[in-house]
Formats: sequence, C-alpha cells, structure tokens
Amino acid sequence: MKIAVITSLSGLNSTLRDPSNSGFEGVDYYASVDRLHNVRVWRQRPIIEFSKDPNYAARRNAKLPKVLGFMMVPGYDYYIWHDHYCEVQTDPKEIIAQYLEDSEMAVFKHARRDCVYEEIHIVALSKFDSVENLNAMHDVFRRCNWPNHAGLYEMTSFIYKNTATVQATMLNWWDIIVQSSSRDQLSFPLAAGMNNLKLAILPGSAQPYGGNNIFFPSIRSKTDS
Repeated sequence: MKIAVITSLSGLNSTLRDPSNSGFEGVDYYASVDRLHNVRVWRQRPIIEFSKDPNYAARRNAKLPKVLGFMMVPGYDYYIWHDHYCEVQTDPKEIIAQYLEDSEMAVFKHARRDCVYEEIHIVALSKFDSVENLNAMHDVFRRCNWPNHAGLYEMTSFIYKNTATVQATMLNWWDIIVQSSSRDQLSFPLAAGMNNLKLAILPGSAQPYGGNNIFFPSIRSKTDS
C-alpha cells in the first residue's frame, strides 16, 4: 500500500513545518511551495504558477496539487490532502481500514452549513472571492438543477482511493474551479454528485480554529508564521 500526503503553501507568510509524526510505513510527503522551507520530511516541489488572476492567483495556484494530486505525483494507491496548518497524526492505514473499505473518499462535513447557495452568500459577504467568480459558480449549480441543502463539506483535509471514479470527480472539480470560484468546498459537492462518488464522513472538524478530530488536527493558526 503506497500513500502520498500532499500539501501546498503559496502566497502566505506562513512557514512549512515537518509533521511531528512521520514514521508511518509506506507514506511519502509532498509539498508544492513558492519558496523553499527548512524541512527534511517534505519533498518540496515548485508550485506551478498558472493563474493570472490579479487578486487570487496564489490561492488558485495552490488548488492544482490539492485537486489533481494523483496526476502530479502518480503511482500511489491512496492520497491524503491537508492544508499546511494541519498534519496527519493517525496512521493513514488505520483511516483507510476504518473509512475507505466501502467508500472511495473520506471527508469532513461542514460544521455550520449544508447548502452551497448559503455558502456562496457567506463567501460573498466575507469578500473571499470576487462577485464575478461567485456568480459564475452560482450559475453552474443552477444549470445543473442542484438542490438546496444537498450537502457541504470542509475540504481542509481529505483522503481518497486512486480509482477511476475519484479521478473523474477530481477532474470535474478542477474544471468547475477554473471556470468560476477557487473556493473549492463550494464546487466539490457538485463534482462528487456528478460521479456518484461514494463518500465516507470523518468525525469532527478539520477547520483551523477549534478543529477537533484525531486524524488531521490543526497544529497552528492559519496565519501563523
């Protein structure tokens, strides 16, 4: 069983840090970064700066390893993504045995909402993305007749099998992101639904403030440097 853990750090003042526990057998660690960090566990790779968005280029660039990790570091049976302020503290093989026997991907439910339309409204009020990008995202969901309250997930951390269905889901997810908003938790439910992806729900939350789970706990503030 070969497992890849992937993270990315782009356009932030934060520092990449090695995981406190990296002794899991068969697990490799990859980080896409826009500058080198003083680490020994992470295999650092230069981030691909494809986006020309004047305001959100760094965030959009960071989505490529997050969504298409199976293409960027091919050849693994399972992939784990977590944002740079989290770390894997449970043996991935234990997570796989418990949650991926009958499912293809394990994710956290959103702690506060279950509706992409409500989340789009919150993102707009918070100015986390442009009105143009969010309107484009809204139009994608309406064209697909996506219902209200059809589920929302925290995509801070997740784990998946390298299957054809997962690959199709990730490619659809990427397609929606490049067409509209880079707020990827908005587009994931649609991509998963389009492919009838078998999802397992991880207990707790992986959010940076008050996240509570045994798998990918937050190890620092999202803006800690």
